[in-house]
Amino acid sequence: MSEALNLNTEAQEDSFPIKQLFIFETTTDGGYQKADIDINKKQDLLSFLVRVCRLTYSSKSSQAYNFNEDSLVSQYVDLLLSNEQIDYENVAKSIAIQLSTAENKTVKDGTFIIARIKNSNLDSFIISKLDFEKYFARGSFELKTGLPEDNGILKSCLINIDSSGEKEDVIYLSDKNGKISLFWYEKFLMSTPVEKDSLNTQKAYTMFKDAIKRTVFKESKADFNDLVECMNGYFSTNEVFNFDGFIKNTIESYSPRVSEVKIDLVVKEIIRCKNRAKLDGQFNIIVEDVRKHFKKVVKLDEGMELITKGSVKDKVFKTKIKNKYYLVIDTKVGLDEFEERDI
Repeated sequence: MSEALNLNTEAQEDSFPIKQLFIFETTTDGGYQKADIDINKKQDLLSFLVRVCRLTYSSKSSQAYNFNEDSLVSQYVDLLLSNEQIDYENVAKSIAIQLSTAENKTVKDGTFIIARIKNSNLDSFIISKLDFEKYFARGSFELKTGLPEDNGILKSCLINIDSSGEKEDVIYLSDKNGKISLFWYEKFLMSTPVEKDSLNTQKAYTMFKDAIKRTVFKESKADFNDLVECMNGYFSTNEVFNFDGFIKNTIESYSPRVSEVKIDLVVKEIIRCKNRAKLDGQFNIIVEDVRKHFKKVVKLDEGMELITKGSVKDKVFKTKIKNKYYLVIDTKVGLDEFEERDI
């Protein structure tokens, strides 16, 4: 494996060059061995890896960590960045051995890669576990079917390099399973989260709710309430926050009641808030820390108010009967407290 690669693909020409690349396959004894492959002769595989690197670099669903002082991977990355005469393959192999030790199991899933991407605008190392074998034959890396629609990323670590050629203090981790695996961040990378999950949960909830209010409330109070309920539902039913999933499944999937509400503007404002505050895009949700915000009090006629503590969009609604509006509450309990009438 040479220090610099001459990789010629459409993806490479799109200003996303891989300058160093090390690929390791699992062995029968549970370790990792360097793949014997000429990547320039495997254009399908190369295109896949370039896409993986691009998605990892641009992902908004990662969590910030710091290397611990005794992190071996941190020391190995420093060696890869040094200008001394270094056996890069041996250093990369040492990182793979560290991963094998951290996983501590005989049968391992996924192929392990270390890649350096560099051009005039960016310089980063990407360390990832990838799901290759569904798409590429083991050993030969021949493409079995068409290029996969999903990204194949099981776990990843993004290490940015500053203008002086040294790694930045903060690294960015992601995990397909949602929760960052203990072996990945603690045993392998020897790192700790920059922010606690509790603080992440509170900051994300309050900032995103404020963003929705700024972009929706003046146009439609009903749409504002609906979107907040959608957000409440996301935070109360998911154990792990994933920014991309939150945007796609909670915000972009919402259909406004009025045309004046522009969901694309809501998304832009939420992204702006996330970037400005440098919020993590992946963390464990501590719902107890935001549940108090789910409570909503709606004042009705004198002597009445409606208190909700969760999503009631499909349970409480208004309807018009004989030119008069009524509030309808769909419930199976509490009915004995009220008189039944025909309208």
